[in-house]
Amino acid sequence: MEYRQVQSQDIPAVASIFLQSFTPSVEHFLGKPLQNDRGICDIFHFIHRAEPQSFFVAASEDQLAGYLIANRSMRRIWLKAITQGDIFLWLYRWLSGSYNIGTGPIKSIIRHKLLFLSSKHNYRSSSQAQILSIAIHPDYKKNGIARELLNLGLTYLEGTEEIKLEVRPENQAAYNLYTSLGFEPIDKTADSQGDWIVMVKK
Repeated sequence: MEYRQVQSQDIPAVASIFLQSFTPSVEHFLGKPLQNDRGICDIFHFIHRAEPQSFFVAASEDQLAGYLIANRSMRRIWLKAITQGDIFLWLYRWLSGSYNIGTGPIKSIIRHKLLFLSSKHNYRSSSQAQILSIAIHPDYKKNGIARELLNLGLTYLEGTEEIKLEVRPENQAAYNLYTSLGFEPIDKTADSQGDWIVMVKK
């Protein structure tokens, strides 16, 4: 297995792993299966451009086995999305039908984010560093790939005051992995799908 930073040509495979890993979440927002992955690819391409050092993949000879995104500053990422015009490009492509998701899901996404941000237990980290997303291809689970990717991300984030992530309470395997790497549960938050456990590593 090769562990390296993502390349532009990896993005469609990363999007595929994301959709396989988070199908319930995608269908929760859309109310149906996603018709194409163009929007997901656009977001991953943007993250790659905005902070390429934060984006890691595990690659076998013939396919990607998993990915990890570990950002040093989510505030800076969102600022770049606005100042570089990406967010307006996404809006145009959504309105023009390129993403084939209609207007209904946008209301669901906005409601979801408002619930998340307004949760009375929403932990305000002293650092912007975050494990944003990690997923492993179903064919490669339980092979230690997630741990290796997380170690790469933690090395990249060295020097930050605190690293945050969120995990669903029912995802015991992920919770145990994060605990073994020094993350501690510190608070809870919630969104339209349910609760999250907020974990931090100092």
